[in-house]
Amino acid sequence: MAALAESPDDDFAIPVKHLKSIVGSQGTLEFGADSIEYATEAPGESRTWRYSDIDSISSSGQFQLTITTIEKGFNFELKEALSESRYNQIWLDIQKKNGRIQ
Repeated sequence: MAALAESPDDDFAIPVKHLKSIVGSQGTLEFGADSIEYATEAPGESRTWRYSDIDSISSSGQFQLTITTIEKGFNFELKEALSESRYNQIWLDIQKKNGRIQ
């Protein structure tokens, strides 16, 4: 049986580690209807990306997510699994906000 995608208005958050070449930071990715926010107490590391500003997202598994913007790619190790249906819904929302699909 196929899993139903979550509603695009279904906000949720996942605890993560932002992976960087030297030192990463701990925080939370918060997924909203129009944006993704990385909230952390690490100075200068918090960010908010509107879906329209995200070039792409990708994942190599349930515990990994990369957000790619014009600025750069941001790699995250997820501390909770991201379901395939939720990942697909985020991907779809980003594609729609960027006018790539209807």
